[in-house]
Amino acid sequence: DAETHEVLRQELVDGEVQDARFSPDGKRLYAALDDEVGVWDTANLKRQATLPAHSGEIYSLAVSPDGRWLACAGVPRTVSIWDLEASKQVRLLEGFGNSVGHLDFSPDGRHLACASEDGTLTVWDMTTGKRLHSLRGHGGVEVWSVTYSPDGRTIATGDESGGAVLWDAGSGDVLARLGGRAAHGCHSEFSPNGRYLLTAAGYGKVQLWKWPMQDD
Repeated sequence: DAETHEVLRQELVDGEVQDARFSPDGKRLYAALDDEVGVWDTANLKRQATLPAHSGEIYSLAVSPDGRWLACAGVPRTVSIWDLEASKQVRLLEGFGNSVGHLDFSPDGRHLACASEDGTLTVWDMTTGKRLHSLRGHGGVEVWSVTYSPDGRTIATGDESGGAVLWDAGSGDVLARLGGRAAHGCHSEFSPNGRYLLTAAGYGKVQLWKWPMQDD
């Protein structure tokens, strides 16, 4: 409970939980359990299903804004796409240079951005399953996080060195490079109104950036 800080519900599971995501309507919770995804009803925290969602350990999950697709990434170097209504895999994205550590759908659900440990950001068309962009702007350093701005026009990525890069989601051009020093990765997140970007690095520094930077 966000006000009382009390635990509302709890369930123990076998193994590690690497990532967990709510469905857009908040009625379901998806949790990465090794190479499977557990599906829970948030009203009573009872497991509804278990999806054999990946052929190896899952590092990251993403649910499309309309609740239709579930993306799973990790080991091996693939991203599996699941149709949640049919509970079946419908697509497998391949060709990554290393494991994919983080995923994010565009706000309209048409594209999926993938941050890879080989230092690349790839963007995929969810309709065709084809790669739209394969972008290198982190100097080969592992990319640890990726997030779309609320309007879908900008993608922010954070890397192992503690730096962040902002990209034009349409063209793939680099718009800005922020901070960074050698230390334990960087997480990036846009504010709900898209006017600010939060970056948090492992060396104990959290920064808030105004975006776009040229705005008053």
